[in-house]
Amino acid sequence: MVTIIPLPLKTDTLEFLLDQAKDFAITHGITSCNTNDQPQVASHMLLPSPIIRKRFAEAVEVTKDFNELYHKVAHDYNFLRDALKSVLAVDSFTKGLWNIYETVRNEGIAQCIYCIAILGNNFFGDDIKELLSKIKDLNERTQYILMERIRPLVFKNYAVWADKSVELCDMVSELGIYGVIIGTADHIIMNKECGHLVRTKTLGTNEGGLSKEFASLDSPYLV
Repeated sequence: MVTIIPLPLKTDTLEFLLDQAKDFAITHGITSCNTNDQPQVASHMLLPSPIIRKRFAEAVEVTKDFNELYHKVAHDYNFLRDALKSVLAVDSFTKGLWNIYETVRNEGIAQCIYCIAILGNNFFGDDIKELLSKIKDLNERTQYILMERIRPLVFKNYAVWADKSVELCDMVSELGIYGVIIGTADHIIMNKECGHLVRTKTLGTNEGGLSKEFASLDSPYLV
């Protein structure tokens, strides 16, 4: 059978086609890239250098800008939809990823695994969504800390409240470790733990404040 492509192919042409085929397969989700590049030891010196320190500081600032850019792009649904519109029309692999993204966006997560904290106030579950929908400014959002929600051991215990009957409830405990750190901009003088506090509350109570009677003061030494 006569082909329109002269065979055998030249070595340069064959290598070019192989690279193109690999790139096409990787970008369309057909295969994964497996590189055999060998690690090499980069030249370095142990003496401190102000130039390296400056470049590192610049790299940190650039990283912050990239993180902010990624955050804005990842959370801008309209921008992503318009930017990928032509790709989604012809690429089934990207279309599949987009369908997953839309499903998660529309249905939300199945279980709340995070909480947001600022000073003594914590936000859980749907309260996180309501809070972030009100805070659009990134500088204001930096006041909050996103943490993975801890699922403590659940145990049975009797809860005693004023003017209420004693009740056997499912309880959880929170352990807080207190520390002290004293130092200057260049030197740490003291950094040590100095105490602990255990608060026990009923299962399902998000807040653990003692002053508002959400929880009771407890001790790990009580049996």
